[in-house]
Amino acid sequence: MTFPTTLPTLTAIPSSSAALATDHVTIHTEDRTLLLSLADKVGADSSAITTSLDYLVKNGATGSGGVVRQTSPTLVTPLLGTPTSGVLTNCTGTAAGLTAGNASVAATATTVTGLTASVAELNYTDGVTSAIQTQLDAKAPLASPTFTGTVTVPVALTGVLRADSGVVSVDTDVTDIVAAATTSAAGKSELATSSETTTGTDTGRTITPDALAHSSYGKRCVQIQVVEGATDVATGDGQGNFRFFVPPELNGWNLVDAQVAHVTAGTTGTSDYQIRNVTDSVDMLSTKITVDSTEKTSYTAATPAVIDLTKDDVATGDELAFDCDAVSSTAPKGLTFLLSFQLP
Repeated sequence: MTFPTTLPTLTAIPSSSAALATDHVTIHTEDRTLLLSLADKVGADSSAITTSLDYLVKNGATGSGGVVRQTSPTLVTPLLGTPTSGVLTNCTGTAAGLTAGNASVAATATTVTGLTASVAELNYTDGVTSAIQTQLDAKAPLASPTFTGTVTVPVALTGVLRADSGVVSVDTDVTDIVAAATTSAAGKSELATSSETTTGTDTGRTITPDALAHSSYGKRCVQIQVVEGATDVATGDGQGNFRFFVPPELNGWNLVDAQVAHVTAGTTGTSDYQIRNVTDSVDMLSTKITVDSTEKTSYTAATPAVIDLTKDDVATGDELAFDCDAVSSTAPKGLTFLLSFQLP
């Protein structure tokens, strides 16, 4: 837009002019007032009137080209400054030249245009301090992970650690992992109890030293003849002046069974016997061994012998003596003590 450099001087109409008729004077005065007002609004070139269009255009406008209008203007590379508000819904391009800052999304929004993630899903990244993918790459996969260094597993881990391949199985049933052991191949095997060891017919269980020691196979039996087979048995301590001295192999073992046998059975009444630990000065039986009338052994006694569990242990070198406290009316002949020892 080009403005005039000067404005014509407006002067009053001479008083002698016929135009000063009442109606003409009024008209011209109003016209003059109108033109002066217009001059103030438009202004001359380099006008000093700060509210004039000329002043505003020259002192406040930037850029070049034509003046734009309010509705649908076309701007060519405009510098917009810092807008206080605006809607950029239909804008295209990139943000390469923008200064980094924070974008806000209304709390009630559920999605962001162009994104498939919801606001709630985006909030999952809150607190992330480094690249998420880098952190994920540092994690071991669930399937076939490979570890380095020292690996610590939970104390309550359920499964089987296979040293041959380093695989930890979480299968609580190892049947599918380890086959049953055989006489020619290693494998899984249930441990046998002492009673199963005594039975001795199971081919699928493994015998432990403890189960063997407390089975019948863990007992050591001793037969001690204190009266010759043709000689009548008589009452008295230390039958046959015989002593049994405990060998080192039985050190720490317990007496677990005590029986008596005769070569010829006695009749009428029982024959009663005691085992005495001379070294400890104690009787080892709380209920004596009895052999019933007409019986050769105490295995069938009506009153079985009972071993005193507080005095049943023996040590290397302990001296044991054998006493007869009663005999049948017709005395039996021959006397042998049958003792069994076992680890406690």
